[in-house]
Amino acid sequence: MSEQIVSSSSESKASAEKVTKPKASLTVKLLIVPVTLIAMYISVVNKMSDPEALPGEIIGVCMGGILFGFLIVAIMQISKVNRNQKSRYQTFLIMQAVVIVLQVRSLLG
Repeated sequence: MSEQIVSSSSESKASAEKVTKPKASLTVKLLIVPVTLIAMYISVVNKMSDPEALPGEIIGVCMGGILFGFLIVAIMQISKVNRNQKSRYQTFLIMQAVVIVLQVRSLLG
């Protein structure tokens, strides 16, 4: 009887190892770097338009966009659906696009 239990547990482990998690595509990985740099640049330009801006504020705004993306990715990982590489990269890319839109809107208006 114990042999059946051992064999069934080893079979379930083998089937669990065969499950592949979705990986992010190369295009998404390559898009993240320029989109993040553009978001940082627009944030810096937006903050430098303020004549009373201190250097620490400029660095804070620059890092805020990145940390905002990481925070949203961390919150999204609470659900099991978003615990793979593909969804993390896509969520971060979308959040950087949101940061760009918000900074451009703030810069123009």
